[in-house]
Amino acid sequence: MNNVSEKNQEMQNNIQAKISFRKDMKTLRMNLSGINKNSKGYEYNYRSLDDIVREIKNVIDKHNLDLFFTQDPISVEGQYGIVDYIRTTFYSTSTVYKYSFDTPTFTEKLQWTNENSSKNGKTVPQMVGAAITYFRRCALVGYLRIKTDEFFDFNVYIKYKKTNIGNWIDLGTLDLIKEEYSIVTDLNVGGHTARLFSVKESEINNFVNSMIRGGAFNADYYGYQEGEDYKIKNIETKIETINDSQFITFLGRDNTYAILLEEFKMNLKRI
Repeated sequence: MNNVSEKNQEMQNNIQAKISFRKDMKTLRMNLSGINKNSKGYEYNYRSLDDIVREIKNVIDKHNLDLFFTQDPISVEGQYGIVDYIRTTFYSTSTVYKYSFDTPTFTEKLQWTNENSSKNGKTVPQMVGAAITYFRRCALVGYLRIKTDEFFDFNVYIKYKKTNIGNWIDLGTLDLIKEEYSIVTDLNVGGHTARLFSVKESEINNFVNSMIRGGAFNADYYGYQEGEDYKIKNIETKIETINDSQFITFLGRDNTYAILLEEFKMNLKRI
């Protein structure tokens, strides 16, 4: 009789733990800030992994929630070999209840990619680190339903002219590449590639908003000729009409560059 009573009590405790956990998770989701539009209209708002983790912890502390979470890389051997995942686990701090889910990182494929098609010169450890950071962020954004703008690699056509003189000339393409803690831009002209500028992750929102509305952002590297570069340069942008289309323009050392505004905006993602 006592065993039956203890089992019933254990079942009730487990049910109550699950109810309390779900209640706390609902409070967490409801109090995570999303994307806002200001009075000027579209406002790009990229949320880094560090920003997201910091806000989750702040909401947990502010509302005194019985929660904490971990994210760990794991490898699981399956039918088609070893698969890498990020395991995200939310725990109740007052009970033994927890909930885990796995997010594939595809890092097992990066060795092949690096040997066969990497054009950015990244090492395998750099690519693995970037993938783990990216999928940790994806896991939290998806599970907690955090609304955020997203940045994926893309390229756009770019024009140039000598500053304040001459006509606009098609130059090539500009590759925008999201790395682990930055965005880098590579200028491709006639089969040759050179780094134009790079932007720290903390500056991504200023960068994108300046590129879609005009303004200014800080580049932590800026240079287009080997041996000639600036460190921590403020780059000003403005919207200009060229051949009846709107372009975003910015100054180099001797050139002014122009990117079709609509093409740039079409590559921005919101999730």
